Amino acid sequence: MPDYTPNEIVDIILVLGECRGNYVQAAELYRNRFPNVRHPNDRTIARLVERQRQSLSAIFCRWAQTMIQQDPEFFHYVLFSDEATFHNTGQLNRHNCHYWSVENPHLHREVNHQQCWSLIV
Repeated sequence: MPDYTPNEIVDIILVLGECRGNYVQAAELYRNRFPNVRHPNDRTIARLVERQRQSLSAIFCRWAQTMIQQDPEFFHYVLFSDEATFHNTGQLNRHNCHYWSVENPHLHREVNHQQCWSLIV
């Protein structure tokens, strides 16, 4: 796979987004939009996207390790967006709440999903 500059990779990914993830359409649109540069085929675009995803994951992991070194309890105060759903009715659904622990890998938590409640003042 040829090496692409960071700007070319950004252009390729933006075109892929315009094509709603259709790699074949993205290759064609990129070829039409940028006629004087190398034209990646659909498989090359897929590999570029995967390589970028992997490198972003590695960057996040290095950042997370740095944060943990600075404050071992840093992630006790972070709520990731896939761990809970907040409703405008005031309901909270913790449908994807995961616990990662070396000490107790069999931790279970009792969950009451979709409980309605109200406060009368």
